[in-house]
Amino acid sequence: MWVVAGILFQNPLLFYALGTVLWWSALLPKLNPFDAVYNASFGRRADTFHLTPAPAPRRTAQAMAGAFALTCGLLTDFDFFTAAYVVEGFFLVAVLTLTLGGLCVGSFLYHLLRGRAAFARQTLPWVS
Repeated sequence: MWVVAGILFQNPLLFYALGTVLWWSALLPKLNPFDAVYNASFGRRADTFHLTPAPAPRRTAQAMAGAFALTCGLLTDFDFFTAAYVVEGFFLVAVLTLTLGGLCVGSFLYHLLRGRAAFARQTLPWVS
């Protein structure tokens, strides 16, 4: 919802705040506010799992998302609206791919860049 609000309102402060929280989460995984909110709400149920500090692929994805958010904020702040819409579109596609399709683009790219292409392909949601 945060990304959608940033796109709709074209408010760079929303993107700066999101980018800061995402980079905070990547750099200090034990202090990730998203994980803390999840664990305090959904993670308290007996039939769900509890999130532990993020492993390297998830931290990489958070850092990449933070970079996208900060880029959106800067482009919007400096009135490069066409470029901002393009980057925001890619950002939104990545978020939707994760939430609706189960594919974390950042984690997938992490494994590709680490030379684990075969493993990365096995993580694709359409591979059984």
